[in-house]
Amino acid sequence: MRILVFGAGGIGSLFGGIVSKGHDVTLLGRKNHMEQIRKNGLRITGKTKGIFYPKTETKISGKYDLIILTVKAYDTKKSMEILKPIIDSNTIILLLQNGLGNEEIIAKSLKNKVFSIRYDGIPTGIPSISGKTEGFSRRYDGKVQNTFPSILGKSDRFSRGNIGVLRGITNHGVIFVKSGEICHAGTGETVIGEIDGRITGGIKKICSMFNDAGIKTRISSNIKKDVWAKTIVNSAINPITAITCLKNGYLLKIPVLKRLMRQICLEGVKVANREGIFFDFDVFEETKKIAKLTSENRSSMLQDIESGKKTEIDFINGAIAKIGKRHRVKTPLNSMLTVLVKGMEKRLSAG
Repeated sequence: MRILVFGAGGIGSLFGGIVSKGHDVTLLGRKNHMEQIRKNGLRITGKTKGIFYPKTETKISGKYDLIILTVKAYDTKKSMEILKPIIDSNTIILLLQNGLGNEEIIAKSLKNKVFSIRYDGIPTGIPSISGKTEGFSRRYDGKVQNTFPSILGKSDRFSRGNIGVLRGITNHGVIFVKSGEICHAGTGETVIGEIDGRITGGIKKICSMFNDAGIKTRISSNIKKDVWAKTIVNSAINPITAITCLKNGYLLKIPVLKRLMRQICLEGVKVANREGIFFDFDVFEETKKIAKLTSENRSSMLQDIESGKKTEIDFINGAIAKIGKRHRVKTPLNSMLTVLVKGMEKRLSAG
């Protein structure tokens, strides 16, 4: 299996580096980072230690069996425009990103993608993770309907739901130290799933690949619920750390911040419930657990603020607030945090 990690920053480099020990992995990321890895290997410190030697690229070339998309959520649309030429009927895309709405962006990007026809005239389309193509129809004139299926699992001229795209979340914490080096600051579970909840042979293979490499992974039959849970956890950790410049673990040591985290979680759960998402566990307890497991990590949002970069606030707290407004659920904390972080972005970009 040829694997491309597109957007190899912190998390992408961690996954790509570890998996490269036993598989053909190519990282594609920023030029300086890729050059240092090419020259000296990828140095990982912290929970994982070693030097890894994945292949590196700064431009797209060739075909891949699996594309792991680890770009920031706001770069998903642009990334798909770059990736579209190399995506064919055999490509599997795993979204390993923060936030809500990435699936919809992928669906829109590939909606009118035209795929090849095999020599026998059968449309190849986009296969399921198991490698089988199914659910295609032909127009009255015999031509192939090449519409990409809905990312939400609803049929869109296909008999099955979202085929060829997997969703994933991870609770590993990674600090980007410098070009060619990352610090694995916190361990956590990784969860992957088909959008429509199926558990196929192919997704089992990807799960086994991660587990065999030492990345603890499980398959979810309800990945949408897991994505919501992770987003609520992020909404209660990331913006607070970005504003206070604290590591994750300190949020548990300061009572007023711990109480704030709980209230943010409650807002998120209310919105999720109105979206038809219900949890069989306490999301605030899960948030505390993640903060403890990644206590020495500087959240990705804090790292973005420190580097003067744009954050994913619109896809985390901003998305929760937006969906809440649609359902007439008040989200004052998520709305306030969104405004504050965006204000910090503006200040830093203005110098």
